[in-house]
Amino acid sequence: MFEVVEVPKKSGREAVLVRRKNRLVGAASVTFVQWMHRHVPTKQLSPEQVALVEWFEQHQIH
Repeated sequence: MFEVVEVPKKSGREAVLVRRKNRLVGAASVTFVQWMHRHVPTKQLSPEQVALVEWFEQHQIH
């Protein structure tokens, strides 16, 4: 199971981290996660990216 955590803004960008068993397994800007949500079919995403997209759907950050 993946845990997705939003990190504080640095240099004006919002970012999210993906952790599995307290280990960092991925990270992305919220802008990139939004792009994946809109343009990439779920079947083409890695499990970490699916976790990011699901997090975005739940939080609906625009």
